[in-house]
Amino acid sequence: MAAPANHPELSTFKARFRYSFSFYGFVDFVAILPFLLIYLYWNTEVSHLIILPYIFKLIRYSKSFRLIGDVLHKAESKLVTVYTTCGIMVCFSTHINVLHRAWCTTRGFCQYR
Repeated sequence: MAAPANHPELSTFKARFRYSFSFYGFVDFVAILPFLLIYLYWNTEVSHLIILPYIFKLIRYSKSFRLIGDVLHKAESKLVTVYTTCGIMVCFSTHINVLHRAWCTTRGFCQYR
């Protein structure tokens, strides 16, 4: 709407056309592009993928989510240790289960099929 005022020497159509292909016109287009895509693909999974970043953007302003993020950041080293230990235990128990199953089936003790 302000393009004709910025370029009074041009006609209204030419001023708006010039603005639409300028840098700021491109920025405005990129800003409204997600809303256009939601409008076009409102009944598909694409709309959920477009809305998801806006939800994450809103999480930034929530005190409770910031508190959870701060706690996770402070306990990061402990969490890494716990998850690493759990991963090693899962891998080790899986390996023992595979070896046990192989040992049982070769000796005829178990009926795994």
